[in-house]
Amino acid sequence: MRGAALTWLGFGVGRLALALPAADVTRVWPAMSYQALPGAPAVVAGLADLGGRAVPVLDLRTRLGLPATALHPGMVLIEAATRRRQLLLLADRVDGVRELAPAYPVPVAAHGLAGVASSPDGLLLICDLARLLSTEEERHLASRLAETER
Repeated sequence: MRGAALTWLGFGVGRLALALPAADVTRVWPAMSYQALPGAPAVVAGLADLGGRAVPVLDLRTRLGLPATALHPGMVLIEAATRRRQLLLLADRVDGVRELAPAYPVPVAAHGLAGVASSPDGLLLICDLARLLSTEEERHLASRLAETER
């Protein structure tokens, strides 16, 4: 498939390079503290307060099988929108906005990933926001969030 290039936000988690469609990204925040959400799915690190809104923080390290790490200077939270909710993705760095040919992705069988794309800097794992949480995880998170609002 050939055509116009698509715009992506490149970011990193550990040594892995990832990308999200730039149109799905609302804002990139400096890492901020967040509160744990007991009983939430493992990929949900907690909730952050964004102007009075409790927004789930997803730690992609968990989803990608990487060891957890403490917040450190330079980390960011990428605010992105799914059809169901706003999410914050915890990342070690932002690598910038880039154009990628729409010939991606080479499909991969991994939860939350749409595929792998080649870029001038190497391979990028393409995140699929709609699949970052399974249907069961989404239901469980919605239930936990509803309990916190009571």
